[in-house]
Amino acid sequence: MADKHADNPANASLIACLSSFGRDQSGLASVDPETVSNPYYNLGTHPDLVERLWSALGGSLPVDCRWVLCGTPVLAHPTSGTAFGFAMGMPTYALWLPAQEMESALELGANRVHRYSNGLVLDLAQIGDGWVLGSWTSEEVEWCRAAFRQA
Repeated sequence: MADKHADNPANASLIACLSSFGRDQSGLASVDPETVSNPYYNLGTHPDLVERLWSALGGSLPVDCRWVLCGTPVLAHPTSGTAFGFAMGMPTYALWLPAQEMESALELGANRVHRYSNGLVLDLAQIGDGWVLGSWTSEEVEWCRAAFRQA
């Protein structure tokens, strides 16, 4: 049986990126967070980022979009399975935005590249157009709602 998250072509580049960072934790390729013991602390991501993604942003959505993909907290549309947000390590979370919201984010100075202290570089262009790094701005709530509607 196909997994609407892991087998979704729209998620292929994200999965490849997460895997390149060693995020494909055994048994957590694509699971409901309810099946993970203490997911805010056990997914290799700072709990503040998981809280931001799943509660502050995801909590504004009309349905629960929390999911775990490659051992990584993501926001994914529950029907299509398309991911539109993820949190990884510290201090990174990212959102996929529709064109109008992407333009607004870039005008506000949103970045698409993060350099970790260990020398690794996360370049969201490798995942695709529309991905920006989160920056804890209030606008992200509306952007996340727009991303949900298009996912």
